[in-house]
Amino acid sequence: MSDTILDAYNAAGGNKTAAAKALGMSRAAYRRAYAKAQEGAGIPQGPDVQIQVLRQQVSTLQRELFNREADKLEADEVRRGILELGQHVSTPPEWATDRKKFPYNHGVPSLFLSDLHFGEVVRAEEVFFANEYDSDIAEQRIQNTVDRAIGLTHEVLNDPVYPGIHLVLGGDNINGMIHEELIVGSDGRLMDQILGVTDILAGVIIKLIKVYGNVFVTGVPGNHGRATMKTWTKFTAATNCDWLVYQLLERFLTSHVKDGSLVFMCPPARDITFKVAGRAYRLSHGDQFRGGDGIIGPLGPITRGNKKKQATALGLPHDGEQYKTLLIGHFHTLMMMPHLIMNGTTKGFDEFSLANNFEYQPPQQALWLTHEIYGINHYMPVLCDDPAPRKDIPAWVEWKQQMKNPTEDRLAGIGSWVDHFPHGS
Repeated sequence: MSDTILDAYNAAGGNKTAAAKALGMSRAAYRRAYAKAQEGAGIPQGPDVQIQVLRQQVSTLQRELFNREADKLEADEVRRGILELGQHVSTPPEWATDRKKFPYNHGVPSLFLSDLHFGEVVRAEEVFFANEYDSDIAEQRIQNTVDRAIGLTHEVLNDPVYPGIHLVLGGDNINGMIHEELIVGSDGRLMDQILGVTDILAGVIIKLIKVYGNVFVTGVPGNHGRATMKTWTKFTAATNCDWLVYQLLERFLTSHVKDGSLVFMCPPARDITFKVAGRAYRLSHGDQFRGGDGIIGPLGPITRGNKKKQATALGLPHDGEQYKTLLIGHFHTLMMMPHLIMNGTTKGFDEFSLANNFEYQPPQQALWLTHEIYGINHYMPVLCDDPAPRKDIPAWVEWKQQMKNPTEDRLAGIGSWVDHFPHGS
């Protein structure tokens, strides 16, 4: 049986979801069988197996997080007392700032993953068959996004040289349980969502390390992962499952953290400020901005809120919080500009979008490069799915002919009119 499990894994190209389908097993059952098969074959355990081994510890951690009294719940207490990670130190990696020691050609790439909503189910029949979504589709779209980002940075651009990659985790990693319809419209309970998305993101980080050498992870919590009725201004991170996912990733990938190839900047904060290639960024989920209209969408309140954030940063008694570009998700709409990058979603068009008559956007995520001199010099949206093929093959340029007659005929007609005198004069 172990050989069958491993053979199916290899035949599926390392995709556990596809291997499970080939064997007629559920994804969870296949993962357990795969973990046992690895142990029996003497294969080193990967991050997905580590997650299975630590499942009981995570259950304990969840009880600790959500059952303690609020006034005793401290993020540092969780890191040091439960996860044994030590106090958080927000230090950007040297390779992202030292141009001489870590050279690059086009810039430092940043890949924005947010609004994954792992665990949510979107039924095609409820959205005019424009989209569908579940945990298996979420995993495939995240993997597609990473593979295409690698392709864009290595195949589209000539002579790619990068010191590493910046991975932005903008929150709403899971569907959560903040509304009754989210509980009903999920294909996994809260623990399954936390462990499932952690498993996937661990694989993402490991692959990025293999391709780029170094990974700098910045992360903030969203609003879907919160464990409170409303988002708290106090203990925002420590009462949010997104922050828990980031801490689990740091724990599971400790070996890469120790060798310096992986740096986490996921403090217990709602907003964080950092620099990449000398450019200052502010990362926030985006749920602090409210309002908008049917013409410009959320751009109005975001622009006003961004100005307030920048004014607050300037007024602080210490330096270091000023920034040029705001990074947010939350609105499921991809928009990339020098001073604002708003991310899309892997979930895509859903029932909420349809009910509110929002504009359709395909599932997509943001990718860009930051250069020390040119700033953000490449904007590359990454589609999470293959686009639908066209029935026709359009010409590479087309235009509508404005005049029926060629220029020569038109000039000849004008000449004949000039030379014609109807009254013989």
